[in-house]
Amino acid sequence: MKHTFFIKDWLNSFLSLLFPHCCVVCGRPLAKGEECLCIMCNINLPRTNYHLRKDNPVERLFWGQIPLERATSFFFYRKGSDFRQILHQLKYGGKKEVGIIMGRYMAAELSDSGFFEGVDVIIPIPLHKKKQQIRGYNQSECIARGIAAVTGITVCVES
Repeated sequence: MKHTFFIKDWLNSFLSLLFPHCCVVCGRPLAKGEECLCIMCNINLPRTNYHLRKDNPVERLFWGQIPLERATSFFFYRKGSDFRQILHQLKYGGKKEVGIIMGRYMAAELSDSGFFEGVDVIIPIPLHKKKQQIRGYNQSECIARGIAAVTGITVCVES
């Protein structure tokens, strides 16, 4: 059993030399243990910290539209920013794992604030059926599944 792990680890390291996983923001090869973002891009991710503010700009967008307990966004999307690559790879690059990983990052950071306390279900924003057929997945659902992996909250998608 120990030898199997060693061989698998060695093979993965060798394959990473030939086909490195790269940061979706800066393109640098990821170090062992890094997922999606290198440590520098993760540190520099332009976080909103809206989860720490009641009546934040995201919540205000929904006022009078739907009943809502809380809302947030994880990071700022700015035109021309390198960080737009995160969403570009998720939406148009066919990399749904980016959404799952970013959902896990988001949940890990927001959990300590109590943001998810009392949340029974996560409902991803539905994607138009034609867009979902073209893309093959709903990027909102990918993020929700990443959040669920950390929090244990059920994800409810329309069938």
